[in-house]
Amino acid sequence: MTAGRIDVHFHIIPDFYSEEARAAGKLPARGSFPAFTPELALQLMDRHRIEVAITSISQPGVHFGDDDKACAFARRCNDYAAELGERRPQRFGAFATLPLPDVEGALRETAHCLDTLKFDGVCLFASYAERFLGDPYFDPLMQELNRRKAVVFVHPAMHPSLNSIDLPWPGFMMEYPFDTTRAATNMLFNGTLERFPGIRFILSHAGGTLPFLAW
Repeated sequence: MTAGRIDVHFHIIPDFYSEEARAAGKLPARGSFPAFTPELALQLMDRHRIEVAITSISQPGVHFGDDDKACAFARRCNDYAAELGERRPQRFGAFATLPLPDVEGALRETAHCLDTLKFDGVCLFASYAERFLGDPYFDPLMQELNRRKAVVFVHPAMHPSLNSIDLPWPGFMMEYPFDTTRAATNMLFNGTLERFPGIRFILSHAGGTLPFLAW
């Protein structure tokens, strides 16, 4: 029996995704991809009394240096998520995977996912290369998401500055919460939240360190 819980932070890792990421020399923050199948996902959901999982693709994302390939890869991931939802519509929803930092590609994929696939929203990383959410570079996408009154699930990324931090611990242990905090703070002070009030943001990992800094 489930408890009516909706898990909005539920990553899918189809085999084709992990193979493509490894081939590009990209690994997740934890260093390896865990096993994933729809059956394993359902077992985990039932064990933790999760009724519905809203799926997303996490780090390292789909953009490995080529815009066209990133757009095609994002489309494949989104079609997979849509198929999963079609097979078990009572158990799986989805947040769109976008080929950022290609903003034009992200706009096209947003339209496909929200209009055709009827996804629940989109997943954005807190940062892309050196840019955090709130950077004017992302404004065309934010404007469209605001027009649609979209739900945006924000997941942290591995910012390049991590390479200069001389600590042996995995980046996700500390840097993930900081990445989310920097993006949220940047959006606040850059006026993103005021200019695009229709967007409904969900910050993963309890909002990073914001609960401690809010006062």
